[in-house]
Amino acid sequence: MIVEAYIVPNMNTPFILGTDFASQYQLSLVRNGDGTRIVFGDTGRSIPVEESDSSPRIDQQGNTFMVEVAQGFIKNSEKIKISKKAYKKRLQHRKLPPNTVKVKVYETVTIPAHTIKLIKVKTTWKEGQASGFMDRSFNSHRQEEHLFAITDCLIDRNNPKIQVSNLSEHPLRLQGGEILGYMHDPNKYLAKEKDITKEEKDSIIKYATLVQAMVQRKAEEKPTARRGINEVA
Repeated sequence: MIVEAYIVPNMNTPFILGTDFASQYQLSLVRNGDGTRIVFGDTGRSIPVEESDSSPRIDQQGNTFMVEVAQGFIKNSEKIKISKKAYKKRLQHRKLPPNTVKVKVYETVTIPAHTIKLIKVKTTWKEGQASGFMDRSFNSHRQEEHLFAITDCLIDRNNPKIQVSNLSEHPLRLQGGEILGYMHDPNKYLAKEKDITKEEKDSIIKYATLVQAMVQRKAEEKPTARRGINEVA
C-alpha cells in the first residue's frame, strides 16, 4: 500500500499517517472499558491498538509547550498588516466616482421604521467650498428588504446634515463612518441657468411649484392613523 506519511528526524514514532488516510478508509479511534481500538468504517471489523506514552516537553521553568516567535516574523507580520490596510484604502478610493468625495455617517444613529431622520455627516471640503451636492440614491442595509433612501440634497459646510428615509419594516442602524454616498462640487456639477433653454427652465419652475404646493398641503393635513413615513429631527 502506498500512503502519505509524515516523518520527523529523531521522532519516537516511526511515521504518522495523516487525517486524509483516516478519512479515506473511514478509520475511527474508539476508547472504552475494553481498551482502545481502530474501527474500519461500517464493516464491523476492528483491531486493538497500544497507546504510547511520552513525557511532555517543558522549558527550564517547568512550563509545558514553550513557544518562541522570531523577531523577523513579528516585523514581517506588521508589514503585511500595513500593506493590507494601504491596499484596502487604495481600492476604496479607486471606486470613487469622478470628482467626488465620500459622505459618511458622523456618529452611529438608529432610524425607526418608516421614518425620515436628519442625520449629521462628515466629508472632505475644498478650500473655500461652502456647500456640496449629493445625488439621490436607494440603498439596502444588510438585507435586501432593509431599504433606505436619500433625496437630492445640498450639504452645508457649517451644518453638514442630510435626510435619510428608512423605507423598511425594521429600525435602521447606520454605523459611524459608514459611507452613504458621494458629494460633488455644485459649481461644477450642477447646470447653470445660462446653460439651459427657456423651455427647460419653465419645466423646472413648474415642477418646483408643484412640489412646493404638495409639501404645503401635506403640512396642513391632520395626522391620521394611517401608516406612513414619519419625520423626526
